[in-house]
Amino acid sequence: MSSFKVQDVVYVALEKKLQILPARVAEKVTKEDSSGTSILLSLEFPGVEELQTVNADNNVFGSLEAARAELINRITNSIDKMCERAQKIRDTAFEGVNEPQVVVQSEETDDAAMVEMPDGTVARVKLPDNF
Repeated sequence: MSSFKVQDVVYVALEKKLQILPARVAEKVTKEDSSGTSILLSLEFPGVEELQTVNADNNVFGSLEAARAELINRITNSIDKMCERAQKIRDTAFEGVNEPQVVVQSEETDDAAMVEMPDGTVARVKLPDNF
């Protein structure tokens, strides 16, 4: 259930436009029918005259941090599913083929890491600071 109140500033993720926009809750309506309870929010967006009504459960967040965390989680889940599908296709189409494995050794000198490739070649790789 939504804990948003009238006059709260919320953040709406607009999937089609790939944007997150702030909005102010102008009206909150709780709707109960045979399929359950839903909360509809009438939102006031900056620069838009008409109120936009949205379901409070759909891409409406109480903070930018919450929006960011949820969207990153969704993207991560989507990427994980894509990788799982690719792995299943690989296993079906290319039976018995193994992926090369890169082993990163713990030897670090001058911000460089030693990497051993599948063929035994060892390379020194400088990794970015945020890696």
